[in-house]
Amino acid sequence: GAERRRTNSTELLDCFHTFQRIFPKKYKAGYLASDDYNIKKMMKEKEQAIHYAEKIQIFHVDLSVRKDSGKLSMDNTDVYQGTLDAWAEVAVLVDSDCLVMSRSMFAFLAYYIRGDSACNVILSDCSESNVAERTNQYPLDPFLYVNQLEEEMGGSEMM
Repeated sequence: GAERRRTNSTELLDCFHTFQRIFPKKYKAGYLASDDYNIKKMMKEKEQAIHYAEKIQIFHVDLSVRKDSGKLSMDNTDVYQGTLDAWAEVAVLVDSDCLVMSRSMFAFLAYYIRGDSACNVILSDCSESNVAERTNQYPLDPFLYVNQLEEEMGGSEMM
C-alpha cells in the first residue's frame, strides 16, 4: 500500500541537489508536492530552498473513509477543499520547469499532461546523466512504476 510507496526524503533531496549541481544557476528552489505535511516541514528544515504550500490538504479518493486513514467520516467541505487542493498541486507539477516523479499517480498524471518532451525524471532514475539529459521518457504503464517493489525501484514529487 501507501507505506510501501512512501518516498525516501534523503533520495529526494539528493535528486534536487543533483539538479542544482548540473544546472547551478537554474534550480535555486524546488517546490514539494506531498500529502504529508510532516515530510514537507522536515524537508524544508533540511533544505531551505525547498518550498511547499502549508495549508494544502490533499483528498485521497481511495482513503477518504477508511479506518487506516485516521478519519472515519468527512463532510462535503473537507471533500471539496481536498479535491481542489489536489488539482492545484497537479497544476503546479504540470507547470514546473522540471518534474521529479515519485511513485505517485499524481506525478504521472502531470507527466502525461506535460508530454514526454518536457524535463522530467523518475526519482529512482535521478542520476547525473539523466538529470543532464532533462528529457527522459517512461513508456511503461505508470501503474508499474508506482507499484514496483522497493528493491526494484528505490525509496513526494518535486520542482
